[in-house]
Amino acid sequence: METQNILNYIDEVYSKERVGKTTTLIVLGYSQGVSIATRWVASRKIQCNKLILHSGGIPNELEPEDFEFLSIKTEVIYLYGNKDQYITEARETEEKLKGSKLFQNRLKIEVFEGVHEVNRESLLKISK
Repeated sequence: METQNILNYIDEVYSKERVGKTTTLIVLGYSQGVSIATRWVASRKIQCNKLILHSGGIPNELEPEDFEFLSIKTEVIYLYGNKDQYITEARETEEKLKGSKLFQNRLKIEVFEGVHEVNRESLLKISK
């Protein structure tokens, strides 16, 4: 129920924005927000230009079919710091494999110099 409440909240925020066909929509999830962003996009079939997964984990229940609706032009980027204390080598490998499976090998990996923090410089670079 908690997850559904969060998704409903995001639905409300999204409905208040004026997202039209010419709008560039970037969905960003940071840390625990990665699970929220991916669940929201998948469950609501949100067509976005970019899906940025920043320093977090992709939920295990998601399947490739959940993202089949995405345009082939949608960029999916996994961004994290090379000194992130929460991303071990095993977790890094797991997220890359999970992401490649879910997004039909179109997952781009971006690594920045740093720890578990929002990296504005990297976000600006990949948001263009």
